Amino acid sequence: MPNVFARTTKISNAVGRSAYISNKTHKQEEVLLHEEKMVYSWQFYHEYELKHQHNSGQAQNEAREILLPLPNGLASKLKDATTEKQREKLKEICDALAKEVIGENHDYEYAVHWNHSRTNLHCHLMFSEREVMDASKLEQKTYAKDIWQDPITHKLTKKGTGELVHKKGDLMFKNGQPVYKTEPLSAKDTRYKEKSFMIQRDLAYQKIMSDHGYEFDINNNRSPYLSQKKLYKGASADYIAMAKDWNAEVKRYNENIKEHIQEEPQMEMEYISIKRDVLDNVREANRAEKKITRKAIDMVKSMADYVQNKVIEVAHRIENSFDHLADWWQENRERLMGINSSKHDLKDSKEMLENLKEVEENRRKQLENELRQALRHQEREKVIVEDMRLYGLNRGNAELMCDQKPAVKEFVMAITDDIQSIQRLYQLPPIDRQKLIAAVYDEPQKVVSYLTRDYNRGMYRDVSHVMEQLEILHNSDGIELEIPRLQKPISRSHDFDLSL
Repeated sequence: MPNVFARTTKISNAVGRSAYISNKTHKQEEVLLHEEKMVYSWQFYHEYELKHQHNSGQAQNEAREILLPLPNGLASKLKDATTEKQREKLKEICDALAKEVIGENHDYEYAVHWNHSRTNLHCHLMFSEREVMDASKLEQKTYAKDIWQDPITHKLTKKGTGELVHKKGDLMFKNGQPVYKTEPLSAKDTRYKEKSFMIQRDLAYQKIMSDHGYEFDINNNRSPYLSQKKLYKGASADYIAMAKDWNAEVKRYNENIKEHIQEEPQMEMEYISIKRDVLDNVREANRAEKKITRKAIDMVKSMADYVQNKVIEVAHRIENSFDHLADWWQENRERLMGINSSKHDLKDSKEMLENLKEVEENRRKQLENELRQALRHQEREKVIVEDMRLYGLNRGNAELMCDQKPAVKEFVMAITDDIQSIQRLYQLPPIDRQKLIAAVYDEPQKVVSYLTRDYNRGMYRDVSHVMEQLEILHNSDGIELEIPRLQKPISRSHDFDLSL
């Protein structure tokens, strides 16, 4: 089963990016589908961000883009051969993804492409982080007086001379878009930068693709499956060759453990633990040469061979258990048939045997599922209690971080200690420690804003080291922290507000 592989990036030139994905630049192999749901144009967003930029000359984040891979079977690999029915299904899937992932009232545009080698059908979904405000509640600007222009130079002229281009009271427009007295867009929604959005995005993709008959796994630390390597455009021939070999062995490994877990569900937790050990060893094998190595590929190959043998053993064991069941049936068939003859009209003993097998199998699966859930709960509870003791966490924070490695928890504690040390150094009332721990781990942008605000108000001398620690902690999660500009000491204010 393939894994979800979605990627979110910032777009600083929305107009140019829109032209690229819609193929106005004629650089795409084939654009199978292009759709827009836009109240305002990307040019409008470009001008809006320039108007509202915090630092002059700094590149503005005008939009975000999510790259979503699609099953190749949804389109024809022959150019211009994709049918209308296939396009309709692609549109249905992409519309559902846009609605589920982005949410309501956000302008967006998407395009479905084939790459040049026609091995990677994918969708570019570009959207604004700002919500479009209800136009019926906005008041549009009007001209306060008549506007006259020279018909040749288009310069303003005195009243009564030249050409009357706008009358007093006319509604104002700029580049075809209304000009409002109040803001037509909300502030940027910071949830698109948080870890929770990455999780929501992958879960939405998994659900919608499942609704259309395509099953995907989410590859995280709670998944037993290994992830494949992306075949990047422009990558070296050596990388492509090694990545293809890696992907082939990973696919075989994942298929084998999936089959084993289906037969013995209690093995899933063991494979999750094995996966962590495999990845640690693979990273160690790849670290020296900083690339995919043959040693790493051979390691996964050996694991795939081992799991395949385990699956064969399980199949033999189940087959033998059915043989025992058949022997038991032959010994007891007459007694059982006598008991049930008044209630059932079975054609022969084979049908009864099949029914018994089914009942026994369902009972086995139920018991194994209950046992697996109990073991998971017990193991999770053990981790939570240990973290509460070891790190001084309350239960809420222990549950929040229970799936993380000890190094991550220790890093969160270290950052929390640094922030509290700063507060003690400058004799400021401390923030509740548990509230601060939760924010450092789950709301880093909020902590950045808090530190920047109080630094710029002259409450601290330096917070850059804490900012660096926050970036290191969350870079591995794919979260992009926006670090605002720190003011020079001479330009700081001295208004104190200690709320987080």
